[in-house]
Amino acid sequence: MTDLDTKDTLRFAVVATDVVLMRMKNGTIEYATLPVDRPPYFSDIPGLLGGILHTKESAIEAVQRIVREKSAMRDVFPEVYRMGFYDAVDRDPRGRVVSLAHIGIIADAETDHGLMWRPLNEKVKLAYDHNAILADAIKFLREHAFISSVMLSFVKNEFVISELKSAFDAVLGKEVDKRNFYKFLEELPIKATKRERKFQKGRPAKVFKKSKKIPFFI
Repeated sequence: MTDLDTKDTLRFAVVATDVVLMRMKNGTIEYATLPVDRPPYFSDIPGLLGGILHTKESAIEAVQRIVREKSAMRDVFPEVYRMGFYDAVDRDPRGRVVSLAHIGIIADAETDHGLMWRPLNEKVKLAYDHNAILADAIKFLREHAFISSVMLSFVKNEFVISELKSAFDAVLGKEVDKRNFYKFLEELPIKATKRERKFQKGRPAKVFKKSKKIPFFI
């Protein structure tokens, strides 16, 4: 029997979840932050949304709860994607905390929901190891953009192709190759409707609709 097997010395790590909550607004991908005020370690510094898991909830259920509790969202539920875990011993100066990180994407860009939204490419120092989590989230989206349906999460159920292309451009940080983009559209679980959307300039655009069941990998 080791010392760790005794009641007096047994200790546990706390399990938390952090979420890179994103949206697309006016063709720009943004992520949400809130002030972190944990003196003496952090004093009014921005951080990602996060919190401790409750004993009777899954990590994804925790993400949905944390987003509701820390924002003004009540009827908006982000699409949630598992990203990875972060277990550096000193990642939280207050104690041993292991984070199950997720990406959450909402297609509703009408309101800020009480959160501070920042452009995806804006460089700002975040609390804890949230800069590393954010960087990994961007890498995740770029790696999965052309092999999965993840980019559909940035547009509403009904959309025009230019909106979806704006999401690709914003995530990749450059204008996507149109030939590859339109070829990939043929693989996505979407279908054209009989409706068109009119704009002040240019021709009307055909409205597309997401399928009811969307597989992740294409």
